[in-house]
Amino acid sequence: RFGSLSGVFEAKPEELMKVDGVTENTAVLISMIPQIARKYLEDKAEAKNVIGGFSDIGKYLLPKFIGRKVETIMLASLDNKNKIISCSIIAEGDSDRASISKRKIMEEAIRVNATRVVLAHNHPRGFAIPSSEDIFLTEEIYSLLKSVGIELVDHIIFAENDFVSLAASGRIDRSLAEHKEIYDAISEGN
Repeated sequence: RFGSLSGVFEAKPEELMKVDGVTENTAVLISMIPQIARKYLEDKAEAKNVIGGFSDIGKYLLPKFIGRKVETIMLASLDNKNKIISCSIIAEGDSDRASISKRKIMEEAIRVNATRVVLAHNHPRGFAIPSSEDIFLTEEIYSLLKSVGIELVDHIIFAENDFVSLAASGRIDRSLAEHKEIYDAISEGN
């Protein structure tokens, strides 16, 4: 009826209650499983909160997007030792768009005293491929944060269990791609 187990978990409670024997309480519990799974995986990822490379930050952030049906923009703030200070939701939109406030990104990075940040968002109904708008926005935010001494290390796009790092893929302005050196130095223990 729902096509897969994930289809069951993503179904609306009203649809689940149409199945013989499924009560309202059962339907609500089933529909909460993606959010519970996200919290579980986030909690496990918190134990590894020092970033050592492109894949580390992607793996850290991936659980935060599980079960999200709307485009969500997050900001991971790091200290000068690449330890994650905080990870905040900056904005939520609809299934294919979210408005981003550059001011809110800057305020959050300054509020937590970040020296580096990673911007992340999901494409709930698509692929983890950056749009030209994503790339342009990344370059704008990079310049804005640089003006106050904060480094935008990466912008990562998530779709289902996949993610693309704009810094690692070279799909962005060379100035931001230079941050690959930061990841390389961290990975080598420098």
